[in-house]
Amino acid sequence: MERGESNSWASHFNKICEVFEIIQEDLVRKESKSWLSGDLMNEEPLTENEVINGYRKIIKKYEVQIEDLKIIITQNGRRK
Repeated sequence: MERGESNSWASHFNKICEVFEIIQEDLVRKESKSWLSGDLMNEEPLTENEVINGYRKIIKKYEVQIEDLKIIITQNGRRK
């Protein structure tokens, strides 16, 4: 996009939201904690422990997905 090779920022925007499994509003919100707490109505600042626990959940989720992908890759390699 920056080099002028693509003019559809919306498609890139949607891809980013898809990859991180967030809604568009969370991507553009100045301060968003819904991706950590899942509570859009609570406007109180998160404590340090809440933020750390939120990140731990996200990391764990991606670790599980990585392990699943490793299994799939290994199984596909055996089929060839």
